[in-house]
Amino acid sequence: MKAMPLILSHHLRAPNLNHLRPCYVYSSSSNEIQMKQGCMKAFYPYLTLSGALPFIFCSLLLFAGVDTVPFFGNTEHVLKTYALIIASFLTGIHWGQHLSLTGKWSRYLPVLSNINIIVLWLLYLMLPFQALLFAFVLSFLTSLAIDRKLYQEALITPVYFKTRCSASVLVILSLIASGFFM
Repeated sequence: MKAMPLILSHHLRAPNLNHLRPCYVYSSSSNEIQMKQGCMKAFYPYLTLSGALPFIFCSLLLFAGVDTVPFFGNTEHVLKTYALIIASFLTGIHWGQHLSLTGKWSRYLPVLSNINIIVLWLLYLMLPFQALLFAFVLSFLTSLAIDRKLYQEALITPVYFKTRCSASVLVILSLIASGFFM
């Protein structure tokens, strides 16, 4: 990654970057702050878990009887659309993983991911809200089961699998709760 220049005059002290470690390093000789190689990997668990927040938020709104979210529309529509986006994202991750694998998973992942999202999309178009939530739960459980097999075969890291498990539990519980609030 290209370093971002930091212009320091002789009147200013170098910024205290202790709170940004280990991702950033300040070089006084070049007056630059540089990101260490592989640093974004430290952020992905937080980004993954933050992806569960809209599920939790919509579930709380449905529990509170809020039918419409200002600027976004119907709460059910917001939840089911976001769930379809995230399910699509997860199946896209599986499809992308097959590109770097050999053996059975290089064949299984693209087929499983395509079947999963196409069936889910058709159900999105056809099912009433509560039944669709059940379909989303099954889809997220299927994606997690695939990740479990990939983890058991050492094809994904323990940190990635643990993060996926945590996020999936939050999402699945939110979807189940949302179905009960209807």
